[in-house]
Amino acid sequence: MSEAEKLTGLREPGRPVYDGADQNRFYGDIWLLKQIAEETGIRHDLETVFDGNREIVVDIMTLAMFPYLTKFNYSRVARWQKVAAAPSSRELTPKAITLLTQFITEQHRMDLLRLRAARLGKDELCAVDSTSRSAYGWSLADIRWGKNRERLPLEQTMEVVVYTLSSHMPVYYRTFPGNMPDSRSIETILKDLEHAGFKELILITDRGYESLRNLEKYILRGQSMVMCAKTGQKDAVKAINGLGEFSARPEEIVVVSEAMVYHKQFEIDYEVESTGQATKKADRLKLNLYFDPVRRGLDLMELDIALSFQ
Repeated sequence: MSEAEKLTGLREPGRPVYDGADQNRFYGDIWLLKQIAEETGIRHDLETVFDGNREIVVDIMTLAMFPYLTKFNYSRVARWQKVAAAPSSRELTPKAITLLTQFITEQHRMDLLRLRAARLGKDELCAVDSTSRSAYGWSLADIRWGKNRERLPLEQTMEVVVYTLSSHMPVYYRTFPGNMPDSRSIETILKDLEHAGFKELILITDRGYESLRNLEKYILRGQSMVMCAKTGQKDAVKAINGLGEFSARPEEIVVVSEAMVYHKQFEIDYEVESTGQATKKADRLKLNLYFDPVRRGLDLMELDIALSFQ
């Protein structure tokens, strides 16, 4: 932050010049992202992957920062470099960007993931999330096979990211065809994380990744997971029906004062048939039911309103 104080003050806004030192002051956002890259070790890991070639590293950092700061495509990078400070001093024309991206291989990607994996602690909690992105192009395979959920005349891709809940650092990224559901992509995600050296991760997924097939895969792999299950799932229905009738809340539901939630935990016995006649029993499989008293109160009020109208 001492550097940030030097950048502030009563100086004039500054302007680009053709002779002498450039007086450009558009540096605050780039300076912050560069400090983040240093503190998180991303720059050091990139230099390791590319054998200390700093020219390639600063080019990659420039391409990573540009869309985040400007929301433009890469055809404007060279123009942006003329008015803003960038990690790379080399003019990144569309041709130069194409040659750079063609130089980066899958081996470089996996090497970077292995270096990022080495920075994680044991039993790290990691969230898995995906989003769809519409695209105007059609040449890429992932885009060509993607269909827009809103039925718009645009193809789309699905982008998946895995990030830690402690430091909020992304550790994995991949695109999939837009028509691939989350429940099918989890197998590829687990294989990539395993090949990259991520071990003993505890993954947290939403209901999009929940299926009986995936649950059995986790059990057979010994993968630690925290999943959001649908209320129509067999064991969830059985646990809910076992609570019986209640007005305000079930007697078995207890409150956790630290988290300010009502919940009850159930032990689940589950066996998976593996190759041949062998079976594997789930290790520490538990089902947690959470009770929302606010939602319950609104439902009771709507019921009373409906009865009053009748």
